[in-house]
Amino acid sequence: MGKTQTPIFELRPVTADITAALIDLLTDDALRQALYAGVRVPPEDAIEQWTEAIGPRTDRRIAVDARSGCILGGAKIDVRLMSWFVAPVCQGKGLGTAMVNAMLQTVESERFATVEAHIARENLASRRIADRVGFVEVGLVSRASGLPPLIVYQQIIDPSR
Repeated sequence: MGKTQTPIFELRPVTADITAALIDLLTDDALRQALYAGVRVPPEDAIEQWTEAIGPRTDRRIAVDARSGCILGGAKIDVRLMSWFVAPVCQGKGLGTAMVNAMLQTVESERFATVEAHIARENLASRRIADRVGFVEVGLVSRASGLPPLIVYQQIIDPSR
């Protein structure tokens, strides 16, 4: 069996033309549960977090298939906390790693000294992505409602800042 090709994609800002397809994707219960580390997040909350601009230190990009225009995944940074998702049909093809690397390159040229990702222990795919792109496990962060803590991963972007 040969190696799966990473889809060719473009990272685009969230715009009106992408929003409808993004909303459809974020209504998928399994995707939201993985994205929010097992916490039941209503579709409307997930949609707001991925489509509404919060401020100047928020960057949301969507990975769009370069040929078909279909949404493959997304990456965002709010202040300096990074999160990402990969559409179920694209999982296991290297897209998450490529997308997070591309997003980190945009951050590198912008404003952060460090970036963090908070990942559930059971989210092995995201933990592998974090390891592959150079994040280092630095501790745990508590969650409300008695849920298990999240693992804190950190990457130093520019130590001079």
